[in-house]
Amino acid sequence: QADMRHLPLASGSLDRVVNLFTSFGYFEDEDDNLAVLREIARALKPGGLFALDHINRAALLGNFKPHTERPLPGRRRLIEKRRWDPQTRRVSKEVTCLEPEGEVKGWRESVRVYEPEELESFMRQAGLAPLGRHGDYDGQPWGDRSPRLIAIARKI
Repeated sequence: QADMRHLPLASGSLDRVVNLFTSFGYFEDEDDNLAVLREIARALKPGGLFALDHINRAALLGNFKPHTERPLPGRRRLIEKRRWDPQTRRVSKEVTCLEPEGEVKGWRESVRVYEPEELESFMRQAGLAPLGRHGDYDGQPWGDRSPRLIAIARKI
Protein backbone atom coordinates (compact mmCIF):
# COMPACT_ATOMS: atom_id res chain seq x y z
CA GLN A 1 0.00 0.00 0.00
CA ALA A 2 1.22 3.45 -0.82
CA ASP A 3 0.21 6.97 -1.71
CA MET A 4 0.06 7.29 -5.50
CA ARG A 5 1.77 10.69 -5.21
CA HIS A 6 4.81 8.98 -3.59
CA LEU A 7 5.29 5.48 -4.99
CA PRO A 8 7.75 3.19 -3.19
CA LEU A 9 9.50 2.40 -6.48
CA ALA A 10 12.92 3.25 -7.83
CA SER A 11 13.11 5.93 -10.49
CA GLY A 12 13.10 4.49 -13.99
CA SER A 13 12.16 1.02 -12.77
CA LEU A 14 8.98 0.40 -14.79
CA ASP A 15 8.42 -0.35 -18.48
CA ARG A 16 4.66 0.21 -18.31
CA VAL A 17 2.08 1.77 -16.00
CA VAL A 18 -1.67 1.25 -16.34
CA ASN A 19 -4.20 3.31 -14.41
CA LEU A 20 -7.65 1.73 -14.73
CA PHE A 21 -11.28 2.45 -13.89
CA THR A 22 -11.05 6.20 -13.34
CA SER A 23 -8.62 5.95 -10.46
CA PHE A 24 -7.19 9.35 -11.42
CA GLY A 25 -8.74 12.67 -10.39
CA TYR A 26 -9.78 11.79 -6.84
CA PHE A 27 -7.72 14.55 -5.23
CA GLU A 28 -9.55 17.86 -4.93
CA ASP A 29 -6.32 19.84 -5.35
CA GLU A 30 -5.19 19.83 -8.98
CA ASP A 31 -1.55 19.97 -7.85
CA ASP A 32 -2.07 16.58 -6.17
CA ASN A 33 -3.49 15.07 -9.36
CA LEU A 34 -0.53 16.47 -11.32
CA ALA A 35 1.80 15.01 -8.66
CA VAL A 36 0.38 11.56 -9.47
CA LEU A 37 1.35 11.92 -13.12
CA ARG A 38 4.79 13.25 -12.20
CA GLU A 39 5.31 10.26 -9.93
CA ILE A 40 4.28 7.86 -12.69
CA ALA A 41 6.73 9.57 -15.06
CA ARG A 42 9.47 9.32 -12.43
CA ALA A 43 8.91 5.58 -12.02
CA LEU A 44 8.88 4.91 -15.79
CA LYS A 45 12.02 4.12 -17.76
CA PRO A 46 12.76 6.53 -20.61
CA GLY A 47 10.43 5.52 -23.43
CA GLY A 48 8.16 3.65 -20.99
CA LEU A 49 4.44 3.63 -21.73
CA PHE A 50 1.52 4.88 -19.65
CA ALA A 51 -2.17 4.10 -20.21
CA LEU A 52 -4.78 6.13 -18.33
CA ASP A 53 -8.40 4.93 -18.38
CA HIS A 54 -10.80 7.73 -17.48
CA ILE A 55 -14.45 8.71 -17.77
CA ASN A 56 -15.41 10.20 -21.12
CA ARG A 57 -16.87 13.51 -19.97
CA ALA A 58 -19.04 14.07 -23.06
CA ALA A 59 -20.59 10.60 -22.80
CA LEU A 60 -21.08 10.96 -19.04
CA LEU A 61 -22.92 14.26 -19.35
CA GLY A 62 -24.86 13.15 -22.43
CA ASN A 63 -26.25 10.16 -20.56
CA PHE A 64 -26.16 11.44 -16.98
CA LYS A 65 -28.30 9.44 -14.56
CA PRO A 66 -28.71 11.16 -11.19
CA HIS A 67 -30.25 8.02 -9.64
CA THR A 68 -29.80 4.34 -10.41
CA GLU A 69 -30.64 1.12 -8.61
CA ARG A 70 -29.57 -2.41 -9.46
CA PRO A 71 -29.60 -5.85 -7.91
CA LEU A 72 -26.38 -7.53 -6.81
CA PRO A 73 -25.65 -11.20 -6.14
CA GLY A 74 -26.87 -12.52 -2.80
CA ARG A 75 -30.12 -10.52 -2.83
CA ARG A 76 -28.25 -7.27 -2.21
CA ARG A 77 -29.29 -3.99 -3.84
CA LEU A 78 -27.10 -1.07 -4.90
CA ILE A 79 -28.44 2.50 -4.99
CA GLU A 80 -26.35 5.28 -6.53
CA LYS A 81 -27.13 9.00 -6.39
CA ARG A 82 -24.96 11.20 -8.62
CA ARG A 83 -24.38 14.93 -8.86
CA TRP A 84 -22.44 16.88 -11.48
CA ASP A 85 -20.80 20.14 -10.41
CA PRO A 86 -19.91 22.21 -13.49
CA GLN A 87 -17.76 24.63 -11.43
CA THR A 88 -15.42 21.99 -10.01
CA ARG A 89 -15.97 19.61 -12.96
CA ARG A 90 -16.46 16.78 -10.50
CA VAL A 91 -19.01 14.01 -10.40
CA SER A 92 -19.93 12.95 -6.87
CA LYS A 93 -21.72 9.76 -6.00
CA GLU A 94 -23.41 8.52 -2.84
CA VAL A 95 -23.57 4.74 -2.88
CA THR A 96 -25.83 2.67 -0.63
CA CYS A 97 -25.68 -1.11 -0.49
CA LEU A 98 -28.72 -2.78 1.07
CA GLU A 99 -27.91 -6.20 2.52
CA PRO A 100 -30.63 -8.90 2.65
CA GLU A 101 -30.51 -8.92 6.48
CA GLY A 102 -31.37 -5.21 6.54
CA GLU A 103 -27.83 -3.88 7.08
CA VAL A 104 -27.06 -0.70 5.15
CA LYS A 105 -23.54 0.12 3.95
CA GLY A 106 -22.74 3.42 2.34
CA TRP A 107 -19.88 5.45 0.97
CA ARG A 108 -19.17 8.54 -1.12
CA GLU A 109 -17.03 9.01 -4.18
CA SER A 110 -15.95 12.15 -5.97
CA VAL A 111 -13.74 12.41 -9.04
CA ARG A 112 -12.61 15.24 -11.28
CA VAL A 113 -13.68 14.57 -14.87
CA TYR A 114 -11.18 15.77 -17.46
CA GLU A 115 -11.47 16.70 -21.10
CA PRO A 116 -8.88 14.87 -23.27
CA GLU A 117 -6.92 18.07 -23.86
CA GLU A 118 -6.71 18.72 -20.11
CA LEU A 119 -5.31 15.26 -19.46
CA GLU A 120 -2.81 15.59 -22.28
CA SER A 121 -1.66 18.98 -20.98
CA PHE A 122 -1.16 17.47 -17.52
CA MET A 123 0.78 14.59 -19.06
CA ARG A 124 3.12 17.01 -20.86
CA GLN A 125 3.69 18.96 -17.63
CA ALA A 126 4.64 15.68 -15.95
CA GLY A 127 7.15 14.67 -18.62
CA LEU A 128 4.91 12.34 -20.62
CA ALA A 129 4.29 12.68 -24.36
CA PRO A 130 0.68 11.89 -25.36
CA LEU A 131 0.54 9.32 -28.17
CA GLY A 132 -3.17 8.79 -28.71
CA ARG A 133 -6.67 8.26 -27.39
CA HIS A 134 -8.98 5.27 -27.45
CA GLY A 135 -12.68 5.13 -26.67
CA ASP A 136 -12.88 1.63 -25.18
CA TYR A 137 -10.83 -1.42 -24.21
CA ASP A 138 -11.04 -2.79 -27.76
CA GLY A 139 -8.92 0.11 -29.04
CA GLN A 140 -11.70 1.91 -30.91
CA PRO A 141 -10.94 5.56 -31.71
CA TRP A 142 -12.01 8.08 -29.08
CA GLY A 143 -15.07 10.24 -29.74
CA ASP A 144 -17.73 12.13 -27.80
CA ARG A 145 -19.92 9.01 -27.61
CA SER A 146 -17.13 6.63 -26.58
CA PRO A 147 -17.75 4.92 -23.23
CA ARG A 148 -14.21 5.65 -21.99
CA LEU A 149 -11.27 8.00 -22.53
CA ILE A 150 -8.12 5.90 -22.65
CA ALA A 151 -5.09 8.12 -23.09
CA ILE A 152 -1.72 6.63 -24.03
CA ALA A 153 1.58 8.42 -23.36
CA ARG A 154 5.33 7.74 -23.45
CA LYS A 155 7.89 8.99 -20.97
CA ILE A 156 10.04 11.64 -22.61
